Amino acid sequence: MCGTFLVIRKVPSARYGMIVKAVSPIYSKDISMPKMKTHKGASKRFKKTGTGKIVRHHAFARHILTSKSRSRKRKLSGSVVMDRTNTDAVNVMLPY
Repeated sequence: MCGTFLVIRKVPSARYGMIVKAVSPIYSKDISMPKMKTHKGASKRFKKTGTGKIVRHHAFARHILTSKSRSRKRKLSGSVVMDRTNTDAVNVMLPY
């Protein structure tokens, strides 16, 4: 075989109506298009729990730590569940 080629089919989808699928004859694997892409900056800052909640880290815990009390630094060290007002925006950036 001198080159790779794709066979394109139209397939009905419950969410998007009709979608175009490219079927690779070499690997016989369906490729759904378009792919949903993860925002890489958000994926480094937020994590999804098993139940779908979004976890974030505290701010103000990186430098100038000598002026902060021991208990304040201890409270800033952990991670917390993100507030509901921001979860919709982050869910768009983290589809998976």
